[in-house]
Amino acid sequence: APVSEPVSAAEPAESAETHDSPPPTASLDVSKRALGLVFRDLTAQTNAGLVLMNGLENIPIDALSVENDPLPDILAALNRLTGLSTHVTPYYTFMFDTAYESLVTMNLQNQIPESYHDVPVFASFGSDTPLFSVFAMLSLLTGKTLIADNAVGDALCGEVNLHDVPLPQAIEAVLQSARVPQSSFRIRATDAYIFVYSAAHVLRRNVASTEIPPESRKLLDEECSISLLVYIEADNKIRSQLGASKLYKVLSELSLQLGLLVRVDPKLEHFPVNPMVMNNVSRRTALELLIHQWLVPEFEFTVIDETILIRRADSS
Repeated sequence: APVSEPVSAAEPAESAETHDSPPPTASLDVSKRALGLVFRDLTAQTNAGLVLMNGLENIPIDALSVENDPLPDILAALNRLTGLSTHVTPYYTFMFDTAYESLVTMNLQNQIPESYHDVPVFASFGSDTPLFSVFAMLSLLTGKTLIADNAVGDALCGEVNLHDVPLPQAIEAVLQSARVPQSSFRIRATDAYIFVYSAAHVLRRNVASTEIPPESRKLLDEECSISLLVYIEADNKIRSQLGASKLYKVLSELSLQLGLLVRVDPKLEHFPVNPMVMNNVSRRTALELLIHQWLVPEFEFTVIDETILIRRADSS
């Protein structure tokens, strides 16, 4: 199956830019080079936080030659050549089309618990990487749990390089790069997980929980870690499948990682399951997040004889 651009999981290096140091410099001599590739050239030389909005990566840069110029000056030159704008944050610089200027007002700080505010992100993502893959790989890199529903998860990020960026701001950066306005999504966040979902998506409570016997509820409260369709390869790069798999194809792996057999209503066997990583969550939470990926509130799970059954809510 196709996989995403690799993400580095190397040990963090010394920050390329701090508030007390001069901006990094870079040298370029390009002719008719795509803007996305120019961004990669700049991040390779500076390791600075740079984020390019999706859809701009193929704009041609006809000619640009600089020698050890400060990065802000180079970005200003790119703005003049392309008609784009940049928004500078304490952690990264975001280049965008002015038609999407509302993206720069995104602020998730108050929607995400403080336990995530000191979690650093060191990662790079190539343009057109689906956000469900981005979130899965961020989960793997940080040891946290980030999941998106199918509406948000199917959005494609732009060129993203994050260096020592707090997790809330890293999430802002990838959503901005994917042109996802703050008005279009909601966040449900606890110390156990962050779930980003469409504003139109009604999350359904697992009504079947009322029929689960007490001994089975204890099983659901036990912790587990889940990693589906995400791989660490021999070169220490993280890759994930670019598209969803079918539910029936991941059942054996899901059962193994949950530590309980999982069965599904045959009508759900072909439902999509995106790459996901969940760290140290309860089995109950893992199942809820799995089901919440789907955009209609018609599904539930129960436990029968230590077997998890995922079904339509009207089939009980």
